[in-house]
Amino acid sequence: MYTNKENSTKLIRISPSVKKRLEIFQGGDTPNLCIDRMITFFEITGYNPRYASKNPTALVEKRIEDLVKIVKSQERDIFKPILEKMSNMSGGLQDAPDYARLMNEMRDLKEKNRQLQQQVSENEKAVSDDNAGYADKLKRLAELVKYQLNPDRFVKVKFSDEVKIPINTLQLLIKKIDEEYVL
Repeated sequence: MYTNKENSTKLIRISPSVKKRLEIFQGGDTPNLCIDRMITFFEITGYNPRYASKNPTALVEKRIEDLVKIVKSQERDIFKPILEKMSNMSGGLQDAPDYARLMNEMRDLKEKNRQLQQQVSENEKAVSDDNAGYADKLKRLAELVKYQLNPDRFVKVKFSDEVKIPINTLQLLIKKIDEEYVL
């Protein structure tokens, strides 16, 4: 980039039309700064204006044509031979000596799979029925405990929020749980 430390200046001759174009590019900058930016651009991008074409899309079109040629050659040299080999293999599968045995094995495995799926669905139904029964038992047990140990049914201890529960009430509750709710 241009720095203020450069003391010497050089004059260059340019035609009036080039000067006019330079003034358009420089905007409010000095001609020296504008030329410095242009040269920096060329250095960074590696673009050489000496080899610039009048039609920049022609270069892109040329590259696209090159890519199409590469893809076509890959198709011809790689993909078509693979496709031919695959088509030759697919026809020979049924002619294989173990084909009938493999098909019978596959049929047997499908049947076994169907049976296992049926067993799983039956087991899931049984488990869900058992779970529903257990849920019902737990709900009834919770209601029994709430009813039997309701604090409003017992005598309260003086100067406290606690209640006195007779031992026979607890014994009856435990007996009822053992008889009906032991899982």
